[in-house]
Amino acid sequence: MAASSRRAVVANPVLLPTGCERRVSSTAVLARGRTRRWYHMRKRVLLLFLALAPSAEAEQLSENVVYTCDPNQRFVQVEIVTSAAAPDLSPLNDQRTSWNPWMLTIPAADGRYIKDVQTVERVCNLSNGSHVVKISADPCNFDTQGQNGAMMMAKATISKDTVVLADARLGGCTTEGSVTTKVVVRAGEKNPLLVRKPAVEYFRE
Repeated sequence: MAASSRRAVVANPVLLPTGCERRVSSTAVLARGRTRRWYHMRKRVLLLFLALAPSAEAEQLSENVVYTCDPNQRFVQVEIVTSAAAPDLSPLNDQRTSWNPWMLTIPAADGRYIKDVQTVERVCNLSNGSHVVKISADPCNFDTQGQNGAMMMAKATISKDTVVLADARLGGCTTEGSVTTKVVVRAGEKNPLLVRKPAVEYFRE
């Protein structure tokens, strides 16, 4: 892992409208206390990496995957952002519109490996019909002590009438190539908008 620190660049922030139908669908129930211990263990691993990295900065950032449904502007989007604020470790519920990807993982009993990932589902009603959005964790390594094990991506799929319009992996694990930070689907358009940037730039921010 070559990344030293990460800071979010949020393009064109959008106010969240009300009135979008939402629901939760998860592969398993994540115990709150266990998840808190899991997150803090992962944080210690990442802090150890940052302490050993030659160019590491002291700032500790947390990632969040943000869902936006805007019927007025006729689009639905999922974006991965970073923040210096403490992560929201509250239980999953059907009102949430942002998630720390680590909250969508299920740790194995040994506390080292990731046993499984969870999926949250939202329904965004646009002018041309309902769009089903599914967001899940996308581990860089299911062994949290292995290479890039402290890093986490997210996966987002957007479908309409069972047809998948977008299937994107958000974030990155290495500084090679480019990373996708946002996926946008607009009502009536067949092709999604994918916002990308060089991985080196993404990890340097």
